Amino acid sequence: MVLLFVFLFGRVLPCEAEGLPIPKGAKEFRYLSEDPKERRAFLESQKELLQEILKDLAKLKPQKPEEQKALREAEELLKSLPLLWQKIELEFEQKETTGFNLPPPPKKEAKLADFQKLLLLGFQLRHEIETLKGKQQIEEDELDRLEKALEEIYRDYLLLAEKGPSAQAYLKLAELLNLQARWALAKLELKRTTARLEFLSELENKWQETLEKTFAKLKVRPEEVAALQKEFEKIQEKLENIKKTNQKKREAIERELALIEIRLTKLGGKDSQTYKRLYYETRKEAYETLLEILEAQESLVALEGEEKRLWRDFAACLAKCSRKHVAQSLEEHENRLQKLENQQESLQFRLNYLQEKSILVRSNLSLHQDIARKGVMTSLIQKPFLASLIQEEKNLLASLEKLQELLQKKRETLRRFLFEGKTILFLWKSRLSIWQKAYNKVQKLYQRSEKTFKAVLYYPLWKSGETTFTVLSFLKLILVLTIGIIILKLLRRRLEKFLIKHLGMAPGVVNSLSTLSYYIMLCLLALVALSSAGVNMSQIALIFGALSVGIGFGLQTIANNFISGIILLSERSIKVGDLVQFEDGTIGVVKKINIRSTVIRTFDALEIIVPNSEFISQRISTWTYEDDWRRILIPFGVAYGTDPEKVRDVVIEAARKVPITREDRDHPIRVRFVGFGESSLDFELAVWIRQSEVNRAMTGIKSDYYYAIYKALQEAGIEIPFPQRDIHLRSIYPEALEGLKKLARGDDQCA
Repeated sequence: MVLLFVFLFGRVLPCEAEGLPIPKGAKEFRYLSEDPKERRAFLESQKELLQEILKDLAKLKPQKPEEQKALREAEELLKSLPLLWQKIELEFEQKETTGFNLPPPPKKEAKLADFQKLLLLGFQLRHEIETLKGKQQIEEDELDRLEKALEEIYRDYLLLAEKGPSAQAYLKLAELLNLQARWALAKLELKRTTARLEFLSELENKWQETLEKTFAKLKVRPEEVAALQKEFEKIQEKLENIKKTNQKKREAIERELALIEIRLTKLGGKDSQTYKRLYYETRKEAYETLLEILEAQESLVALEGEEKRLWRDFAACLAKCSRKHVAQSLEEHENRLQKLENQQESLQFRLNYLQEKSILVRSNLSLHQDIARKGVMTSLIQKPFLASLIQEEKNLLASLEKLQELLQKKRETLRRFLFEGKTILFLWKSRLSIWQKAYNKVQKLYQRSEKTFKAVLYYPLWKSGETTFTVLSFLKLILVLTIGIIILKLLRRRLEKFLIKHLGMAPGVVNSLSTLSYYIMLCLLALVALSSAGVNMSQIALIFGALSVGIGFGLQTIANNFISGIILLSERSIKVGDLVQFEDGTIGVVKKINIRSTVIRTFDALEIIVPNSEFISQRISTWTYEDDWRRILIPFGVAYGTDPEKVRDVVIEAARKVPITREDRDHPIRVRFVGFGESSLDFELAVWIRQSEVNRAMTGIKSDYYYAIYKALQEAGIEIPFPQRDIHLRSIYPEALEGLKKLARGDDQCA
């Protein structure tokens, strides 16, 4: 019944269920009582309840280990309650302090120094408000989490209390009492944060009014402008000195980085030199971080210079400035502030990255220190490098912390500068006359239409690293490539004509030279086009890396043919005009060699486009490589009983009469007696020709020799045999057999 009443009404009267106290509800609002007497009386009752619960815990003697553990945890939670109660009391006793002293508005003229102090106060006030808003959100989330946990633990405790005292019941009770105190403390902290936030918001409104009144009575004197000019010049001089000093340091660091790169290249990928490689890589990161530190130092001083410039221009323009100059100054400062505002996000990303990197370096440092401490080494060679690696990781960690400190300082300076700049510009614009405001609106309308066109041209299509590709970049790329390809094709044709007409080069050599030159210039044109499109040449490696991924996924064949074409054009194993024969028997003349494919024209006037990779991966027969002497073998036969020597002389003489035959001491004409056939004596004519003088296939050349051999043998009376066969009949019709017998006797009546 008690449990049912709790779930229905959320509260029960204080009572006891077999020795266990039952709280009135999950939340204990008496912690938050504004009456000190009532609150202290409640705390005294809670202290008495705590003593009774601790006595009850001492009486329990559980046997199971889990119950003993639950009692120990319950005792620890209960003993922490007095500390929470003390914090609640301190929260009530703590007095609110503003921490901000807002000066009164000036009665007469305001000085520039007073205006600067007021702006700084406003920045601190705005920073405090933003911090409190973030704290308020965190405290609200924490309070919501505690309330949900309280409700859940309260229900669990009531279920356990109904069963009687147990270790688990006392543990839930301790958790409930502990959470009630923590909830009350979180509620008080949220209340105090909300009250301070409301107070500071009201103070910010008063500050805004004071600032406007101060600006209205602000009078800038010439000596103040001169003082700001001197401060600006000092900052510029400081920046120049830092740049000169850092330049020497930068050169020394870059020399060290170059030496480290050489050592890393020599190391290769050997596993035995693991710590050695890690040492040099960590040393490299440390030097690169030092370069970033130098850059951060310069950018921080440059940012301070920008702040001094703003105050100088603002003071000078307030002292004496024309309307036109006011509009120009406003436009310049707005653009400058916009650029600086864009740096905030990237600066925050950089700080987050450095924080993650520092965590990783600390983890590696701890790991390597443990390895060195335990003495677990795989090689004695690595031991000194492990010690050096630990030292370099410490140096890297120190450099990262210093860089974070500089960037954090730059971020705070940038925030203050943006706040001051935006506030100054807002007040500055409020002082403009109606005509100046109208002039600024017309000027912005004109600039907006101009910016719209530029926005289209500079619209970002995609981003690669630090380079952004825009519509204008794409148009530049297309224009340069189109004009460049047209010019390259014209130059290629003129080069081919010049080499053939004036230098008398062979067509194959001219084709190879012109094709190679064309594709080399095409690659250079692509680089020029990418550079004109705004691509950083240091990022070309990234583009080629992406291209290699594409080749790995689906462009292997194209890449293979492309590289094979370069090999063919450079080696010139196959040239234009060569007569080639493939493994499948296809014969043709090379008409053109491109970077991806080669055009072959067969003797049937059929043009075949062959991928260049086939010329590299397959065996190709060429009749016109270096030596154009080719031997032709023509087999033939004569009848049995013919004089072989006569056959030799007749055939040799016939071969000499063929116009394409060539004969000298190294290339004689031979007629070989190769064997005895079934019905003929078999011979073979071996004759030499110059393939460069003949533009025909092998079958056409052999045909000329067969014509000559047949005619010579016929004129010499030498018989060219043909096969003869005897026919044996096993069975035949009687009538046919009788007719054959009569035919054999010569009887005319057989017909």
